[in-house]
Amino acid sequence: MDFKKNYKIINSIFIAFTIMLVFILGFGTGYSMHKEHCREYLGVVLEKEYLPEEIVEENGKMERYDEQYNLILRDNSDERICISVDKDKFKQIEVGNLVRR
Repeated sequence: MDFKKNYKIINSIFIAFTIMLVFILGFGTGYSMHKEHCREYLGVVLEKEYLPEEIVEENGKMERYDEQYNLILRDNSDERICISVDKDKFKQIEVGNLVRR
């Protein structure tokens, strides 16, 4: 009788340990996949911004601003960032897309 009781206790400890180990391994795998995703992508495009070429006169000086193609992104920490891209990439990317580094 004592042997069956010990067997049930050891068996339930083994099952609890196995479930805990599977949970820890699953959590670790998910965390490493999330870190890899954060390293691979800059963020989600919120809006696209085109600034045409301008010539501005300030204090008797002429300043020329080249045209710019900017993407406003929400990064992984929910901050808004602005990056400049070339014309071809600007046309390819749509609002809501993920942008790779």
